[in-house]
Amino acid sequence: MALATYLVARLVDDCLPEKLLQATAREERSTAARGWLANIALPTPVRTALTKLAEATSHSIDDIEPMLASVITTTSSYLDAAAHTELDRLARSFAK
Repeated sequence: MALATYLVARLVDDCLPEKLLQATAREERSTAARGWLANIALPTPVRTALTKLAEATSHSIDDIEPMLASVITTTSSYLDAAAHTELDRLARSFAK
C-alpha cells in the first residue's frame, strides 16, 4: 500500500509547476503506473483512488488536488501519520 501510494505521489510531485514534466513523459509514466497498480494486491477503493490520481497526472493537472484529497481519505486507515503528513504537504502545494 505504501509503495503504491509513494509511486503515485512521485507522479504528482512531477506535476508541480517548478518540476512539470512534458505531457508525453507524464502520459508514459501514468500509463506504466496504472499498469503496475492493476497487477498488485490493493483494496478496491485504494486502487481506484490511486489509479484516478495517476491518470490525472497525465492530462488534467487541475484535477490533481481533488484526486489527491481522495487518496488521502481512502488511505487514512492504511498509512501511518508520517505518510499522511507527506501527502498533506504535497496536497498543499496544489492548493489554489
